[in-house]
Amino acid sequence: KYVEKLEPDWLTDEGLRERISIYKAYIEDVTLFGNSNGKGFYYLGENYYHSWHAQNLWLQIAYYYGSLSGILLVVLSILLIVGGYKTMVKNKDNPYAIIPFFIYVIYFGFGLMEVVWNLGQMVLFLVFFVSIPLDNIDLLEKRSLESENKN
Repeated sequence: KYVEKLEPDWLTDEGLRERISIYKAYIEDVTLFGNSNGKGFYYLGENYYHSWHAQNLWLQIAYYYGSLSGILLVVLSILLIVGGYKTMVKNKDNPYAIIPFFIYVIYFGFGLMEVVWNLGQMVLFLVFFVSIPLDNIDLLEKRSLESENKN
């Protein structure tokens, strides 16, 4: 599908103009139940830049799996970042308490402007899978202390 490149006056960066054009094209094609893998390849502008994906983690999920999945991912992402921040603040004395928050901010920050689709799916799964133990650092410390006291 050919997409007209947007050129807003307020934006001078060519790369951001292309991304905004790609975002617009994907947003227009998001459906309630998602799209098949065969869709979503856009040609952009006069040079026919070929976009293989939405250039955004949340938009890509919404495009393939539906708007409800995209909204759910946004909510879960916010909850993870807030949870990681609370864990970090609550465990100020533990230098490892910053790890969950740091991982979430780096991964989701990268997800704003890019998505490595095949590898990204596995990393996204790992972020959510690993987040439960990481957010319970204080619980892990208590268990460690209990086992040390028994010995």
